[in-house]
Amino acid sequence: MRVTLAMLFYFGLVFGVGLLLGPIRVLWLEPRFRPIIATACGAPFMLLAILVAGRWVPRVLKHPARSKNARLGVGSLVCCKWRISRSASGCGASPQENNLFSC
Repeated sequence: MRVTLAMLFYFGLVFGVGLLLGPIRVLWLEPRFRPIIATACGAPFMLLAILVAGRWVPRVLKHPARSKNARLGVGSLVCCKWRISRSASGCGASPQENNLFSC
């Protein structure tokens, strides 16, 4: 139960920061700059929110840190995001997928 509470608390914090930064990026930065640059301007703030929430939530909820589980979770998240980005860019399931740098 404590893990679920920590997960929901972390999700709420990071989602809330994204919810605040999203309209700023779309309404203020994208008209002045290109969407890619606007996203790149907001990415460091989201990374900071992820790191701060990741350190703060276990301290507040007095949840013991498990670095192996955290590394496994981050590694699987990176693999999932990599797979989604490959599918979205048109480099999905194909014979080329045997070579990681084919696209």
